[in-house]
Amino acid sequence: MSLLLAEFYNSPWVLEATVHAKMADVLERWAMGVKLGPEQIQLAVGNAPEVAARRQSQTAAQSGGGTMVLPVHGVLTNRAHAKAASTVMTSAEELGADIRAAMRNPDVGRIVLDVDSPGGSAFGVQEVGDAIYEARQAKPVIAVVNATAASGGYWIASQATEVVLTPSGMVGSIGAYMAHVDRSAQYEKEGQKVTYVYAGKHKVEGNDTGPMSDETLAYVQTLADQCYASFVQAVARGRGVTAAVAGGESFGQGRMVMADAALKAGMVDRLGTLSQVLAEGWKPMPNQPSSDRRVASAQQRLRVLQLGDVPG
Repeated sequence: MSLLLAEFYNSPWVLEATVHAKMADVLERWAMGVKLGPEQIQLAVGNAPEVAARRQSQTAAQSGGGTMVLPVHGVLTNRAHAKAASTVMTSAEELGADIRAAMRNPDVGRIVLDVDSPGGSAFGVQEVGDAIYEARQAKPVIAVVNATAASGGYWIASQATEVVLTPSGMVGSIGAYMAHVDRSAQYEKEGQKVTYVYAGKHKVEGNDTGPMSDETLAYVQTLADQCYASFVQAVARGRGVTAAVAGGESFGQGRMVMADAALKAGMVDRLGTLSQVLAEGWKPMPNQPSSDRRVASAQQRLRVLQLGDVPG
């Protein structure tokens, strides 16, 4: 568990801070040997995993008619194997693969992302955003925020052709951070003394046996700054604004922004629901990319054959 905690605290996050705090609380309790039994877990999470799985299945089941619906639910994690059975998570690895597959599929005319995420690990989010931005060059990608796209969740949504936000929803939390815990007082109280034997000047910097040095703090700050800069640049690209606007007050500067204000600021394109977007259907326009026109042409030929009106 100490290795898991080290990874948790040494990783950059694009995650809503209150969710990060809850995750830290769970991991800290596990590290102290406080584990919940099956009955306690059931009381804590209820049927949330089953509800989440059902919601994801229902979202995917709404695909059809040239529309591919992909769920982006819960905390974002990089690898597929990191998803926990007792919570709602989306793997950046799996999502990126699904987006690229939908982009290449000639039967898919548009991609709809059903987004409800507080963000998560910074690892993998940039790659998913790039995949979405690439896909939108070939066919429409609509991100429907239903009802939260925070931090990494907004990073992903902002790369779509169009962002639709449910009227009661929120977007934003544009920022990145890392955390450090100084456990020196705890170790002293428990009578523990840790000695590191290492090679490499900075190999053990940032460990939890004491406070960060000024040099280490400056280094970790550069990591957070670099992640934040990539985040802001991605939002600016996706939303068609300058980096100054994407990182500015109207886009929240790390805070969440409610629907009306988000629409006014240009963080989203319109207010609406997933049901409304799906009901609109997919209607290829003359100026759509060639891949969409091929799908429309194939569908038209199929209708002609079904009617028996085969041109000579």
